[in-house]
Amino acid sequence: MILTFFSTEEYVNIAWDSAGVTTGPVTVPLVLAVGLGFGNALNSIDGFGILSMASICPILSVLITGLWVKFKMKKIEKIELQEY
Repeated sequence: MILTFFSTEEYVNIAWDSAGVTTGPVTVPLVLAVGLGFGNALNSIDGFGILSMASICPILSVLITGLWVKFKMKKIEKIELQEY
C-alpha cells in the first residue's frame, strides 16, 4: 500500500490489474501444485502463502519499476536543467 501511495497512477493501475492475472483458472492450480510439491520436498505439511506470494510479486514488481522510472525521469530533468 505504501508503494501505491508513492507511485504514479499509470503504474498503480497496471500493478493492481496484474494481480488478477495470477488468480486465473490455470494459474491457481499450477501454483498450488508447485507450492505443495516444494512443501513435500522440504518436509512441510502445506504450501500456505504460496498463492498470495504469486499474487503480490507482480504488484510489487510493477510498482517498484514505476518508482524507478520516476526516479530516473527526475534525474534526467535535473541534468537537463543544469545544462541550460
